[in-house]
Amino acid sequence: MNEIIINVDPNLFLTNGLVTPITTETRTLSNGKQASCYKIITKNIPTDHQMGPWCPINISDDASAGGIWLENGEVHDVDGAFVENMADFYNDDTWKMYDANGNIYITDTQEECEAAANPNVGPEYQNFCVECLPSYVTDLTYTYYIPVTPQALTPVSFGSALDDCRGHYDETRGYHYHIAAAGSNSFLGCFKGAYAN
Repeated sequence: MNEIIINVDPNLFLTNGLVTPITTETRTLSNGKQASCYKIITKNIPTDHQMGPWCPINISDDASAGGIWLENGEVHDVDGAFVENMADFYNDDTWKMYDANGNIYITDTQEECEAAANPNVGPEYQNFCVECLPSYVTDLTYTYYIPVTPQALTPVSFGSALDDCRGHYDETRGYHYHIAAAGSNSFLGCFKGAYAN
């Protein structure tokens, strides 16, 4: 089977989310090769869909109250039942993210968000659903360099609470996406006008 590589079409990017028009630069890629890349400077929030929700409030909440969880290449709805059963999901009794009333432990301040999102999280924020809000960061932009001709990369897998658009917010990068789900109608709905037929 022959591999077909299709160049990136800059006209498919949502211009409302850009700080400046897309330009082209020659950059050195992680493999050491030089390539022509699109320089894309984005705003810190999406302009085509609402962000969140990420964390349900109670273990009785349905899937509309939370985002998604990625594990072993599978996407799981973060509803109350998912949070309630995380100890079984991970076969580890230390996974309990809710109190005796079924209320889920959620970060609710910028300070808590930053502390709980730290990879070396302290015991006071273990087993919290981390909900970092866009209002915590203002005027954040991020610059991406995307090769005009795509290059193969090694995929990275992780488990995290993302919203239904496969995105979340943090204090250093703003709202950003982690995964695309081919064929997912709910995901494609996050990018109205981003695809052309």
